Amino acid sequence: MSKLLNKPPSIDQCIKQEGILLLVAVQFLTRLLGTYGVLGLVSALLIKISLLASMPSSVAIVALIIAHTASRLLCISLLALLPYGGEVEHAKAKPIAQQLTPLQALFSSGWLLVAGAFVIYLFPSTVQQIGLSQWIVALILALLATDYMRRLLRRHLDGYTGDGLGATQQVSEIAIYAGLAASIPFV
Repeated sequence: MSKLLNKPPSIDQCIKQEGILLLVAVQFLTRLLGTYGVLGLVSALLIKISLLASMPSSVAIVALIIAHTASRLLCISLLALLPYGGEVEHAKAKPIAQQLTPLQALFSSGWLLVAGAFVIYLFPSTVQQIGLSQWIVALILALLATDYMRRLLRRHLDGYTGDGLGATQQVSEIAIYAGLAASIPFV
């Protein structure tokens, strides 16, 4: 890992080692995103895979749907809680850089309700199997993770940015998976 932090592998190194396509992809991503961006992305993906693999498959499907939707809602909450961290006139996505209205927040919350109804309709036995205490643990962890990211973004950037919102979404989604995987064992 220390070699990866210092310098991305060259094409010759990729050919000599196993997994040519993977290493070429890593080299491309490191040049595009930066070494720490790629490490963060790969780490988040591996953590998600390991947490979901620790659950029964039906629970993992429900967790995927709800965690993805809830983490985006928590991310959107930062739009209402924080100002934009950069200059609005230089923002790539100007509508995002403006303050969230209460109607937009209410509409955003509706998607979690739609996802919840979808999951209850398609997987009623799995929803009963998970249990309320596991959902509460997952929600508390996700709220703590989102609040941590809110304080971090306020301290370092004086508000949110697109990258900060993306990081918040990833961290809160992992927190939901961790809460579901770590709480009461599945029967």
